[in-house]
Amino acid sequence: MSTCLFDHRRSRFQKIFFGQRSTDAESIGSKIFSRYVVTPIALRLNRALIDICPLEGVLGTDVPDSILVDHLVRLYEKVAGNSSPLKISPALILTNQIKRWHLPQAYKGLASELIERYKDCILFPIHGDIHKGNIIVVQGELGLIDFEHFCFAPHEFELANLLFHNDHNCPDTEGLLLRLLDKRLIDLDVLRDMGHIYFLKELHEGGSLRHSQRQLEKALKHLSQ
Repeated sequence: MSTCLFDHRRSRFQKIFFGQRSTDAESIGSKIFSRYVVTPIALRLNRALIDICPLEGVLGTDVPDSILVDHLVRLYEKVAGNSSPLKISPALILTNQIKRWHLPQAYKGLASELIERYKDCILFPIHGDIHKGNIIVVQGELGLIDFEHFCFAPHEFELANLLFHNDHNCPDTEGLLLRLLDKRLIDLDVLRDMGHIYFLKELHEGGSLRHSQRQLEKALKHLSQ
């Protein structure tokens, strides 16, 4: 659990983590994604506090969906085409995180199956929560904020998040899906699996089983059309 406060004196946001040690996800994610987009400077101050320099620009909610989709397609292309080696923290690898999730007994088998399937896959940096509120267009360039859910995972996990929620706060998810498929940047079978992983993530985070199942069904329906 965390909260974000604005320090007017220093013109900085400070994200404070309660009852847990902050991971390096926020600072590592911001640093790695700065290769591809505009990101805030995020510095870990201590075990439970991260200092974040704000971005100035146009919030994603005020940008037409067509422009957001163009930006996100270019982001996918940049991430997929970047061959520079990444220093990967084991704690931020998705399959390692799944091992620590608290899941209903009925879904532990599914979790084990997905871990085994993707434990040796190629890993990409994943923002983990791309929605309009976390997008800021800075002088025509895509900017992303809030890397609390950053991880390393198959490329498709980023889109699974959007498909799972797919509401007014998301860019044109169906349009983005079609563009990415057309460019062969994603694999539908992997995306289905990532949808199931996101379903498990929701359960781990305390989501209602009924609601999570309904969201998963909607997400998978988009992939069968």
